[in-house]
Amino acid sequence: MIRCGVAVPPSYAPGATLTQVNSVPWFKDTADGQDIWYAVGRERVVAVSAPPQFAGDAVNEASAAIEQTLPARGQ
Repeated sequence: MIRCGVAVPPSYAPGATLTQVNSVPWFKDTADGQDIWYAVGRERVVAVSAPPQFAGDAVNEASAAIEQTLPARGQ
């Protein structure tokens, strides 16, 4: 599932570990057995939730779409 315009989770804080996929930084949170990835640093926060075995592919595909449609924050 992909959602746009969500809030970052309460577990996200300064100094959190991020994973860079192309030009999109992602924060990973885990809830109810699913990985929930939050694209941060863009005009809107995008969340991608998927079972762990599919999350990598989902985040890669979402990164490509985010790069094309959502400007980086401050641009």
